[in-house]
Amino acid sequence: MNFSRSPGLRRLNLMLEKMGFISKDQKEQILNAVDIVQLIGGYVQLKPSGKNFLGLCPFHQEKTPSFTVSPAYQNYKCYGCGEYGDAIRFIMEIENFQFKEALQYLADKSGIEIKGLSQRKPESDTQSGINQCLRRAFDFYRGNLTKASAGSAIWKYIEGRQISKPVIETFQLGYVGPGWTQLHDLLKAGKFDTPIQETAGLVKKGEKGGYYDRMRDRLIFPIRDVQGRVLGFAGRDLGIKGPKYLNPPETDLYKKSGILYGVFEARDEIRKNRSAIVVEGYLDAIRLHEQSWSEAVATCGTALTNDHIRALKRLGADSVFLLFDGDKAGIAAAEKSAELFLENDVDSRVVILPEGLDPDDYFKKYGQDDFKTLLDQARYDYEFIIDRTKGRTDGTGIEFQKKAVNDMIQIANRIQDQIKKELFLSKVASDFRIDRSNLNQIAKFGKSRPVRSSTVQNSPNITISFEKRELPEVKLLQYLITHPQSITLTRENVKIDDFSRKDLSRLYTRFLELSDDEYVSLKPQEFPEFFVEFNTLITYLLQYQIEYKGPSVSRKRDSGSASDTEMVSLQQEYENQLSSFSEQSLMFLIRRLKKRRKTSEIEKLYHAPRDQARSTVIQLSNKRKRNISI
Repeated sequence: MNFSRSPGLRRLNLMLEKMGFISKDQKEQILNAVDIVQLIGGYVQLKPSGKNFLGLCPFHQEKTPSFTVSPAYQNYKCYGCGEYGDAIRFIMEIENFQFKEALQYLADKSGIEIKGLSQRKPESDTQSGINQCLRRAFDFYRGNLTKASAGSAIWKYIEGRQISKPVIETFQLGYVGPGWTQLHDLLKAGKFDTPIQETAGLVKKGEKGGYYDRMRDRLIFPIRDVQGRVLGFAGRDLGIKGPKYLNPPETDLYKKSGILYGVFEARDEIRKNRSAIVVEGYLDAIRLHEQSWSEAVATCGTALTNDHIRALKRLGADSVFLLFDGDKAGIAAAEKSAELFLENDVDSRVVILPEGLDPDDYFKKYGQDDFKTLLDQARYDYEFIIDRTKGRTDGTGIEFQKKAVNDMIQIANRIQDQIKKELFLSKVASDFRIDRSNLNQIAKFGKSRPVRSSTVQNSPNITISFEKRELPEVKLLQYLITHPQSITLTRENVKIDDFSRKDLSRLYTRFLELSDDEYVSLKPQEFPEFFVEFNTLITYLLQYQIEYKGPSVSRKRDSGSASDTEMVSLQQEYENQLSSFSEQSLMFLIRRLKKRRKTSEIEKLYHAPRDQARSTVIQLSNKRKRNISI
């Protein structure tokens, strides 16, 4: 009797499908549709060996191939470590997927819809168009670099940065010249509609309605996923005409919070070593690959996220080295990234480069052995966090030390694994010489003082207003609060009397009373509570919105010229810069403040008596002679 035809079994199968279970027939359908040799060949270099294929095992290190793939039986076996299985098992192990994730992955590759597991639709015409458009842009950028002459600007830049040709090929770097619509025109001629180009993140719409290329006169970095599919492009300016780096916009394909640059190039090394090195910049990752550290990847113009960590785990990384610049901004970023790893179930170690160097500059001065020593001496994430916090409390009062301990407890409470949390709290108690039971009590019932919400609440009682001439002062203070790492450069260049408004001047004075390390340790949401006497003012500054024009943006509204389009582009690019910390953005705000201050002083001369005006002019002249202005 064929039991598969019985009504009872059909009802059971239907119920299991609704609950998310996969029938045996569906599993067999997927396995039959997959060519296991082609699938595994995407991860392992296979060579024919009789009826089978042979390669080096991806699950353990070996010099002599013992990993066998059988196309007849659609399975694999390693005679060195004993790993064996079918296509589903292979994807689960190599990608660190759960069973359902592996099944869905293979079903998608085979164009099979799984009932009860997912109702994903096949790739739409729009998605297909975006992928083809990105591929055409990739070919365009690559071709430009290949065809460029030896003495051209792009090759001079590449030689100046000492980027080798093998690395250029590995990362498939490209180039685009200074024209405004080269790619746009090419894609239109190739029957790619403008909406598809815009959706792919390749062109931007100008204020006059026309479209122009996002990337102009730049070294191009194709950003690919772990399968090698192009998701978008970043660009490095060859001179000083615009922002140093342009990152791709968020699209349906490209999500910067989950994409790591170089993951396609680094995936095999990460899987082999079960370890990765995470850096901040595109060229930093490239430099490490060039120095034989091929497990390096980079975040794409954003801070590290939980999605990035999950992506590394899928590649099988059990440990990660966090490599950051040795300046204060780099150390602050390292601390935040270490906290994120501590909250997850992946060990990380923090490497801080000496002398404020970035990875690109480091290898121009030091060798591979020096770098290996840095890795060996790297502090684990929990050690780095506690050491940094403890260092900030040296020579401070009890209240500041209490705040530091409370911050450690907040980190501990975000650690999901109970054993890991207990180990971290034990280390905190030991280093701060606090009774362990007291620390447990605080961790269980909350901080030893009330905590404000992590977001600033709207307050209907705030009635602060600013005059137009005061806006540069407001904007600089907003930047100091939202980007605490900017305090050092601001302290060096801005004096208290550069502020004309008294309450803003007093707030800035209060900021300067803290050391740089103390100031950088504060989070924006902690400012109203820490500087309690300025609570209302700081709360309002965090809410207050100002529209700013970028540097030298004068728009020819009726011309419709290329310069008009360029000015609009600079304006949009500038606004993007202010959303994240950069020295360029900070210096613009400082210059704007200084300029407004000078203008105010000149305006006073028109209303002052002649003798007083003459005296003021002499004072301004003396200031310029002392070179105190920026």
